[in-house]
Amino acid sequence: MNQVVAGALVDHAKAETLVTRKTLDGFSSISELRSMMEVTPWVLKGDLEDFRRGSASVKLGQLCALLAASELTEWSPDETALIGWNGSGCSENNTAYWEDYAINGRELGRSGLFVATLPTTPACEVAITLGIHGPVFYLQTPASTEALFDEVDSVFLRGNIRHIIVLEINSDSACALFLERGDFEIKTRIQTETLSQLFFLLKERGKP
Repeated sequence: MNQVVAGALVDHAKAETLVTRKTLDGFSSISELRSMMEVTPWVLKGDLEDFRRGSASVKLGQLCALLAASELTEWSPDETALIGWNGSGCSENNTAYWEDYAINGRELGRSGLFVATLPTTPACEVAITLGIHGPVFYLQTPASTEALFDEVDSVFLRGNIRHIIVLEINSDSACALFLERGDFEIKTRIQTETLSQLFFLLKERGKP
């Protein structure tokens, strides 16, 4: 079985961690949050080379995953998988792409907008940020963490995976949970509709 061992949630007003209960606030943009994180000693340093040109979804995912990973003292990118799950996908990016296409047509449309429409893009960028070498994919299921954890169980069956990061990105927030394989009395198999709901439920209980 498995259990949540770390996590983080980021929106446009506050960033907070699950286990250590650390917070960062007072920022007016995600770029300002990045600057705060870069000078905060307890925050893990990651590869943010693509941050500036990334979509809002990518930026939220990168910073949220870094905060979640900062809660763990021991984990290996080689033994970690990453699953992007549900959220709003890349709906805003899809809208921007098709509006540009409708206005400018095939000849003058900005082809560079297409990459951000792929729901795997934020997950892959987060994997680069953390140097993850395990499986990375986007999963859409009915709005139920029970369906998500069924998939998590199957990934853990691969003998070389010790941790899985589950990442939910919406238009104005992101939530990341670190799950660890082990023989645990699993108390995280609580059915909620979103990862954010699970985050707050676990935080309210005082521990994962």
